Amino acid sequence: MMPSTPTTPNPDNSGLQVNLVGPNEDSYRTLERKINDEVKKNGTSPVERIEIQRMVKLVDSNHWRCYSQRRNEVGQELGGSNFNQKFLFLTSPYVDQISVYGIDMARDAIDGTFGHGIYLTQSALNASRYAFNSKTGCSAHQHTKCTTCTRKMIVCKVVLGKSYNSTGKVNHSELPRGYHSVQGVIKGHPSDVFVVYDTYQIIPTYYVEFTTFFKQRGGQPDSNGFGRRQGNTSRRGDPARQNNQGNGLVTAASQVVTTLAPLAPVLIDTFLRRGGRGSAVPNANFNVQGTIPVLGSEYKLSFSLN
Repeated sequence: MMPSTPTTPNPDNSGLQVNLVGPNEDSYRTLERKINDEVKKNGTSPVERIEIQRMVKLVDSNHWRCYSQRRNEVGQELGGSNFNQKFLFLTSPYVDQISVYGIDMARDAIDGTFGHGIYLTQSALNASRYAFNSKTGCSAHQHTKCTTCTRKMIVCKVVLGKSYNSTGKVNHSELPRGYHSVQGVIKGHPSDVFVVYDTYQIIPTYYVEFTTFFKQRGGQPDSNGFGRRQGNTSRRGDPARQNNQGNGLVTAASQVVTTLAPLAPVLIDTFLRRGGRGSAVPNANFNVQGTIPVLGSEYKLSFSLN
């Protein structure tokens, strides 16, 4: 069934709010635990551990209204409120754009194994694997197992509705009536891969930067040869990342906005011009609103630190 909601987000995103999530917050710890529980259970994986370096909560009031409408439609089609909502991981070359503007079928859809759509996964290991180009690796070192460069992904809320198990390519118009997504079947078993065809069945919820470390081979780290970070490598020991340790507002603002790199210079400048000061108030709330040019478009953005 074709979606009744539009599939192209409004480029004038005036409803976005981004909030830095500290390492002591429940959502940060829950995600980190979920990721590394999966790593421990998968003994055949070359991954030793995954460390979250930065996590930002994304709240888009405009997109949320459309998402809620579509979620209700799916629930009604299934005869109740069971719209089968899950948290899934999304990796893409356009993670920064997705975190600001939401999903765009024209930009973000992939013509993959199970047809043309938005591919998401339940597996953090798969998300880590595809966070870099599978052939060329990271942009700085051209290595797929780089332990120095930061990887990015989006944690999304996704309305899957009734999933159609598919072993091959499926177009949305070919889905049997009453189905709302595809779950890939590999070697006769349902996989952790889901494909969605309606952008308003997906809402980006968290932007995550992380580093992947690999198991040793013969006593040497299975890495790109650029070495693990020297000195104190623990993010919890990094003064720039410690939570509520007396950082001033400007430092806190920098931590928030630099997670969305294209926005950082103009937001910091705007914050300072509007009266921001370096007073040591680590838990302050503040907002910056205005029309800001990004990637050739304009939109209004507010952000806060809780």
